[in-house]
Amino acid sequence: MKTRSQTIYNEKQEFNFDEATYEWVQNKKKMTNGCYVYICNYPLSNGKLCQKKSVLNHNICSYEYCSQHQKYYVNK
Repeated sequence: MKTRSQTIYNEKQEFNFDEATYEWVQNKKKMTNGCYVYICNYPLSNGKLCQKKSVLNHNICSYEYCSQHQKYYVNK
């Protein structure tokens, strides 16, 4: 049996770093020293997305929405 490093792949895998970086920062806001913080991104009534800092939802161990919009997420 061959290991992964011994296997020859015929497909060339390409990775678009620009697109990946763009998608990665969609739910984050850049802070000082190159740090990022997750933002809420809850759709507001004016069509924009909430830009407040999101908080940790302990029920699902994930950063989802800010404290104001967290209750809407739980009721979905």
